[in-house]
Amino acid sequence: MPTLAAGNSNSRRRLRHPCGFTLIEVLVALVIIGLLATTVSLTLPDAAQAQQRTAVRQLAGQLSQASLHAEAHGQPWRWLLTGGSSRLIPPGHAGMPGVDALAVALAWPEGLRLTALEYEGQTVSPPSPLRLGFPPPIFALTLDGSGRRWRIDGDASGHIQITETAR
Repeated sequence: MPTLAAGNSNSRRRLRHPCGFTLIEVLVALVIIGLLATTVSLTLPDAAQAQQRTAVRQLAGQLSQASLHAEAHGQPWRWLLTGGSSRLIPPGHAGMPGVDALAVALAWPEGLRLTALEYEGQTVSPPSPLRLGFPPPIFALTLDGSGRRWRIDGDASGHIQITETAR
């Protein structure tokens, strides 16, 4: 009876090693990558909504700064709102283009719009210049954009509050 030698290549059974991946393996990998990409994209914030949220905060800061200046200098500022921007007009300026425009103008991002404005208990339709003096006026400003609604409230103490809700 013949014996097998350890080095005999004829007697050693060779296993066949496939090269590459099977179609099933490739499809499973693609499904896993797709699920991971979907999860990541759902957790990332909406860029348009983030821009709108930033603009609302800037608007509240603009109002707060105008109230502080009005109190410190004893002179009221005017606040001009349009459908897509707001502008603070310092005392002594007629609101002409180019006069302190960089410091007091704020353009709103695409999709953010003014939906309601109350000033001293009355509904006001823009563009009406509103007076920001001392004591600070009571106002409520409602803005809509990208499935969110923001309300900026100003009270007689000069405190400005932002409330964000889903639409």
